[in-house]
Amino acid sequence: SRRQRQMCIRDREKAKEDRTVVLAAPPPAVGQATVVQLTEKKVIIKAGKKSATTIVKIYPKQMVLKEQNVTLSCTPQWKEGGISKLTILLKRK
Repeated sequence: SRRQRQMCIRDREKAKEDRTVVLAAPPPAVGQATVVQLTEKKVIIKAGKKSATTIVKIYPKQMVLKEQNVTLSCTPQWKEGGISKLTILLKRK
């Protein structure tokens, strides 16, 4: 079974043009199934907005351990943007 969670990507301020953000999830370890899957590799923050949302799919039954850290990275495709990382602690019930 899988679960879906909505994730919000935010910028510090609004811009006059659309901005693209590239998302990445870690690849699964050799011989293991994917635990976290992004529904989009690129997300666009529309002009005049500070944020955009995307869906992350989580597959808890495919976790090898009871607890697992997953780090998602967010790379803005504009000059002033810096890479952000989000680490999520997943716990299997």
